[in-house]
Amino acid sequence: MISIRLVAEGFRDEAIMRALIPQIIGHKVFILFKSLKEYHLDGMSLKKKYRFIATSMKVNREFFGIGLFDRDKNKRREGIREVKEALENVEGFNSLFHFAFGEADPHLEAWLLDDPVAIREALGLPPAVQIPSVDSVNDPKEEIEKLRKQGPEDVLEAEICKILEAIAGKLTPKRCTRAKQTGFAQFQKEVHQTFNRVKATCPPDCPCGDACPVDA
Repeated sequence: MISIRLVAEGFRDEAIMRALIPQIIGHKVFILFKSLKEYHLDGMSLKKKYRFIATSMKVNREFFGIGLFDRDKNKRREGIREVKEALENVEGFNSLFHFAFGEADPHLEAWLLDDPVAIREALGLPPAVQIPSVDSVNDPKEEIEKLRKQGPEDVLEAEICKILEAIAGKLTPKRCTRAKQTGFAQFQKEVHQTFNRVKATCPPDCPCGDACPVDA
């Protein structure tokens, strides 16, 4: 099992990534997560926050990080390119530790809504319920909540993070036909590339667990 440091806004992101990353790389993962607010770095730019987190990763010997951005929350903040440039100044970046980045448009729930089969199965929706295409709605997060209300009582009463994790666990990337538009295609590419770099540079205390090619 490979450990991944997740940098994101909140616990909904953690729930989705916990189930979605294994669907992408085909291996179990352990998500190490603290929301950006929990780092208590108020007043710092996003670039400085990432440099702080990256330095902590190096000290703690964490080798794989994922940074998530929601486009609807990131319009006036630094983008992925600026954060990557900032990380270049941290010793060990792309050698001792590695980062993959994703920007969801408009937010992470769009990736889930793009797989109607996963939505229907996880929410227990009957065939009569129509699931809209992700590019036909303004707010995928709100749309998933509307669909949830049409499911059985146990789905309606469940915590939303559990629901999102269930959808992500049933998601099949090949079914996501709007992945380029939502940012999911680029994220998958980055995760695969980063995962391969981590495996290629495994130290003696390998973090990859059963995913490591050395053990294959």
